Amino acid sequence: MDILSVNVIKKIKEVEEKAENLRGEVKIKAQAIVDDAKKKTKEIINKAKEEGRVEKQSIIDKAKEEGERKAQLIKRENENEREELRKKGLSNLDKAVSFIVERLLKTETSKEKGLRN
Repeated sequence: MDILSVNVIKKIKEVEEKAENLRGEVKIKAQAIVDDAKKKTKEIINKAKEEGRVEKQSIIDKAKEEGERKAQLIKRENENEREELRKKGLSNLDKAVSFIVERLLKTETSKEKGLRN
């Protein structure tokens, strides 16, 4: 073998070694990129979960407030209706008492007339 052939073979080996080193570096960098992407994906997912949790709690809180507001409104309406029914009942009670007293008086009057005859 001549010197030229030996030099060519050395160059080929050097290039192969550099290529192998580059493959290793590329593999390491590629793994770092994948790891970073996984980390960022987890962060995005966790952030989305937290935002979802906060949004869910906000919706629940608003629904509770709305429910309490409606419950108070219904309670006031029921109290007003109850008061109206109570007043109506008292009014009817007065009428009923008057009716009964009138009937009793008529009955007593009729009995007294019957005793006189």
